[in-house]
Amino acid sequence: MENKLERPSRIKRILKNEIFGIFIILILMCIALTILRPTSFPTAANFASIGRSISYTGVMAVGMTFVIITGGIDLTVGSVFGLAGVVIGICLQSNVSLAISILLGLLTGVLVGALNGLAITKIGLPPFIVTLSLMNITRGMAQGFTSGSPIKIPDSLKALAIGDFIGIPYTVCYMIVLAVIFSLILSKTVFGRQVYALGGNEDAARLSGLNTTKLKVFVYAISGFLAAFAGIMTTARLGVAQSANGDGYEMDVIASVVIGGTSMTGGKGTIIGSLIGAVIMGVLRNGLVMLDVNAYWQKVVIGSVIMGAVTMDMLRNKKSGK
Repeated sequence: MENKLERPSRIKRILKNEIFGIFIILILMCIALTILRPTSFPTAANFASIGRSISYTGVMAVGMTFVIITGGIDLTVGSVFGLAGVVIGICLQSNVSLAISILLGLLTGVLVGALNGLAITKIGLPPFIVTLSLMNITRGMAQGFTSGSPIKIPDSLKALAIGDFIGIPYTVCYMIVLAVIFSLILSKTVFGRQVYALGGNEDAARLSGLNTTKLKVFVYAISGFLAAFAGIMTTARLGVAQSANGDGYEMDVIASVVIGGTSMTGGKGTIIGSLIGAVIMGVLRNGLVMLDVNAYWQKVVIGSVIMGAVTMDMLRNKKSGK
């Protein structure tokens, strides 16, 4: 009986939950925008637009969550996003079947991710340097393959992204399905527990018998796979493959994950938190446009939000003694 009394109530646990706090911020943002723009913000068309815009970031944020939990960073997601679209565009233009073209596009992301992991673990370079280098290499490859020209996509691929299921855009459906699958992997499997252990203390994880090299390669491969998936989604929706697709997306993805409560020092984070972070970024961008904020000042606001999120993460880690 005494132990039961000492336990915090369910309500208190919910209130202390970090994800709950992030969700409240999202609700407050939506309330504020509804008050400021009552005829344009709270509409089904606008919510569908926000959903489509954040679905690509959300899919990439799922993969980035794995990477940041291990204490790493992946700056290649935006360039892999563009390269995967170019690969599938070239394949379809060369009369390769749709299924094989999609597979090759996804394998492109997996390969870049695996190269990130191998360079980090085998050569011993910092994740920032490795992924920054491969970010430029993959972007250059996408531009070189196309000479900067767009590639038209056939209707067979467009049909996979244009449309909705019971009013929910297909791209949002893909994001939700992938988020559920990888959330279960992260929270319910041995691999997921190993990912948290690696981020919590890599030396201890290695001494306990974990193959940290293999784990990192797998984690970066997951990030590459999901970045490629998001790139293919966008290519299908736009109906054209362009080497510039995804340029700068890595910042929004990282911001979404950090805003969602994943610690930059590793060992902590959730998929649902990252998705809420992605929605916050999407609502923020949508709101700034509706409020007629100049595009240049929008960058100032977004940059300030990112800096604030990282600062909060540092303060949390300092408070916990990490």
